[in-house]
Amino acid sequence: HPTCESTIYTNVDRQGARCHCRAMNSVTMNDDVTGNETLWTLMMSWANTHGDSAFAMYTEPPYTEGSSTTIGWTTAAETTYELRQRLGAVGVAEQQVVLLALPNSPAAILTLIAVAANGAIAHTIDPDLGFLSLTSAIDATHPVAVVATTTNAQAISRAIASSTRNPALFVVEDPSMQRGSS
Repeated sequence: HPTCESTIYTNVDRQGARCHCRAMNSVTMNDDVTGNETLWTLMMSWANTHGDSAFAMYTEPPYTEGSSTTIGWTTAAETTYELRQRLGAVGVAEQQVVLLALPNSPAAILTLIAVAANGAIAHTIDPDLGFLSLTSAIDATHPVAVVATTTNAQAISRAIASSTRNPALFVVEDPSMQRGSS
């Protein structure tokens, strides 16, 4: 709200909804809900306190009632740690670029967190865009690795071979990364 000052106040908007405002210039990182923590340290903290409670729920097509897969916080943290180690082994480290060609799934979320935890930069691309778009994305982003799934690894491999770059092909299981899911 334009009338916000450096103090927090409650305002009722035209629809009657209550909102709390704080001037943006007075907000510091310590006011942030993360308390200056990284995604990785937040994930570890939640895994320690929430264990097997649901981190993510995923349903594959065809969508039928009761067909969802639940991944707990502990499994998510353990899988992300393993991804960090494997990604590090192919050069995914601070300030390196990684191209993620993953569908919307828990694998994409966990891989994104692993890339960030290694200090690398993640660029995402829709894996279904086609050969020319994939090749162009590889050429444009100069990645050290391209992350694919077992489903699209062959297409990504062909795009890498046709690009002017030579990134590593990193394959993750998808969609639920089976270990510890139900």
